[in-house]
Amino acid sequence: MRMKNYHVKGAPQGRTRNLHALRHEIEIALLVQLSERLKLKAGRANLFTMQLLFATVLALVCISTIVAKQETNAERLTRGLTPLPPKFRSILPGFLPTRSYGAKRSAVSPQPPSPPNTYSGMVQVRNSEGRSVGYLKNWAGVSPINGVNFGSEQEDLHVSFTLPHGTNGPFDILVTNPNFEKPHYAGVSTGSTPGSLAAQRSNIITFTNVPQTPPGSPPILSGTASAYVESAIWFFDPETKEITAQFINPDGSEPPTVFAYNIRNNQIFFVGDLGAWNAEHANTPSSAVTFHLEGL
Repeated sequence: MRMKNYHVKGAPQGRTRNLHALRHEIEIALLVQLSERLKLKAGRANLFTMQLLFATVLALVCISTIVAKQETNAERLTRGLTPLPPKFRSILPGFLPTRSYGAKRSAVSPQPPSPPNTYSGMVQVRNSEGRSVGYLKNWAGVSPINGVNFGSEQEDLHVSFTLPHGTNGPFDILVTNPNFEKPHYAGVSTGSTPGSLAAQRSNIITFTNVPQTPPGSPPILSGTASAYVESAIWFFDPETKEITAQFINPDGSEPPTVFAYNIRNNQIFFVGDLGAWNAEHANTPSSAVTFHLEGL
């Protein structure tokens, strides 16, 4: 059975219901009419022949529908029809996305690391009651930073340091306005031997300027200072602005690290047990102090 092409006058080409849909509806209507006729003639014609004819017509309708669905935009334009509407793909349950589709949506843009926190200022020395004793000194000559500045503001020590990502230390403290020769890092020295600190022991180490050493390392012999030194021992609390230290013993252990100040000699040192030190130096006792960063 051959179907004629129908043309509907005045039908807008942009509508979703196009000529192929109309053709499909006409074919379905003819199929229904044919089915009714088959029922009327079933008693007079061979039933098998009627069923075969019915199946043939049904196959033609299905093929026509499939062909209509597979029609390309180029074929439609050739026939004077509008292009097919765009198809928007979506991922349905039980279906996997295409490789390009899945890649575009599964790839997550990496987040840039947060910028490091850099601080600068002066180091204020405070006593056990939280009162200021003064600022670390910045003097020329021997022991340039070991003590409190009693001179002009130009002799206050200025420092800068950067916190590691996501932590409060350890890090190096760099002197930014040195009145002395290199090295320009604040740290500790144990002298010509790799000294150590411990509770119930009076051992001390000297606070001074040192070369840079790796974080977490035990005392390293410095060729320039001719002494065992550590620099990356510092920790910082952004809320209280307190600067603390953690000395690393030669065996890798982390002993108590107390800041002590001898006001008579204007000297700062680190000790594991200040009580043990003062018991051995009753005539020249020292006091516990803390370091705090103050803005310039």
